[in-house]
Amino acid sequence: MGRQVANGNTAGVNGNRKHPSFWVHKYRHYLPHWQVGGSTYFVTYSLREGIRELSLSERICVLKACLYWHDEKWLLHTCVVMPNHVHLVVTPLRKSSGEWWRLDELLKSVKSFSARELNRRRGVSGALWKRDYYDRIIRSETDFREKADYIVSNPVRDELVGLPDEYAALWYEGMWYMKIVPDARTPGLETDSPRRERGTPGLETDGLRE
Repeated sequence: MGRQVANGNTAGVNGNRKHPSFWVHKYRHYLPHWQVGGSTYFVTYSLREGIRELSLSERICVLKACLYWHDEKWLLHTCVVMPNHVHLVVTPLRKSSGEWWRLDELLKSVKSFSARELNRRRGVSGALWKRDYYDRIIRSETDFREKADYIVSNPVRDELVGLPDEYAALWYEGMWYMKIVPDARTPGLETDSPRRERGTPGLETDGLRE
């Protein structure tokens, strides 16, 4: 499936093709958000102030939550979970004729589930993530590559690892494996379990389907 840029063209591994979109949705949190059907977005959301930074195993848990809807409700092109924030490049998929899955609802699902899971593990309660998030429509293939490169290199820039593939809380298109546990009922466990093939998030909990 290609990526739709802002002018209505779609560009991806299958080449360029015209695909006009007529579905536009506006919603407001603290920041206004526009969603154009078929478009790809660079998204960032962060921990609330005063929340302890995520451990590596907690970051892996959040990554698995982001991957849960991959190929079902959105295409997750690139994702990195840092100690206090998350970057994604995603394309919400078509829900029905003329309608796409809403980006704000998918992010709410991912953030809510990961917050409940991490709070359970920490033995605390309360909000974990900031309510709002930043999103920007990807406008070209060059823009897409720049955002993907930014995400993939983030752990290296912050000196968490020497090479991107050494970082366990990173996923991008083209990875041949995922560095997460295969047990679908225990997301984010600290383990060196065998790696899963790409495209299989391994998270079948009911929490994200509420």
